[in-house]
Amino acid sequence: MMQGADDGAVMLGPRSLLLLGRTARFLRELNRTGANIRMAQGERENMINVIASEVNDALLKVESAKERLMLSVSPYSQAEQTLESALAAYRTGKQEFLMLIDIQGCL
Repeated sequence: MMQGADDGAVMLGPRSLLLLGRTARFLRELNRTGANIRMAQGERENMINVIASEVNDALLKVESAKERLMLSVSPYSQAEQTLESALAAYRTGKQEFLMLIDIQGCL
């Protein structure tokens, strides 16, 4: 400190200036690191949302496919039962051959 100067100024030695410079660099790097962490967390949240949306879409498609399959199996089963019934009627002589052919053609 200079003699006679009472303005609140402080004189720093070379070591103190070096320490202040290192501290300032450290704080800047710490701020950058914090920003990088926040950015990575935001990207992670975005990825989680995208994946969750894709999984939900896939589940909806599976459910829709299951419903379509059930709807397509039901008429097939009914047609198969109708044909079996017509064959049984033909075998027992209760139905003519041409009627059996007609039923098969309709299915």
